[in-house]
Amino acid sequence: MGYLAPTITILRDKLSKKLDIPVTKPLVQELLNGIDKRFDSILNDKKIIAAAILHPKFKESWSTDCDGIERGISFTIEKLEGLVEPVADEPGQSSSEDQDETDFFQVKNRRPSDCTLKSFLESPVEKLCDYARWPLLRKLFIELNTPLPASAACERLFSAGGLIFRPHAQA
Repeated sequence: MGYLAPTITILRDKLSKKLDIPVTKPLVQELLNGIDKRFDSILNDKKIIAAAILHPKFKESWSTDCDGIERGISFTIEKLEGLVEPVADEPGQSSSEDQDETDFFQVKNRRPSDCTLKSFLESPVEKLCDYARWPLLRKLFIELNTPLPASAACERLFSAGGLIFRPHAQA
């Protein structure tokens, strides 16, 4: 899934550069219209954007759409916060009144998920095997980049071609 949005975006960018050739302009325009019509919902899906951001090959470099990248980053941070385990109470603090008093003036630090994602995005890592430094990001990467296997897309393709319930093998 991490390759989907960057591939479509880069394809659109490369086709847009071909619009200045008069002979191919109508064809290129129709291709761009078809890509926009078919893949617009995919390019706005925060899960797919997050999957591309979590791929070390792409991170944030595949798109110039700052709003889309921000949606993907905020979704990633939300998911990371769900994966972070809560910190257990320290031993030796028995009463809840003492705990309330010490927690009252405690300054909230930056969320650990922000730091984790920021360190990943700033790192020069470009290989999946380097995910060992970020176990939570690795877990989220696997979750977002592993689609469920389904045959619906293949069945839709064959039904559009009228190839259902027909013998294709010659006897």
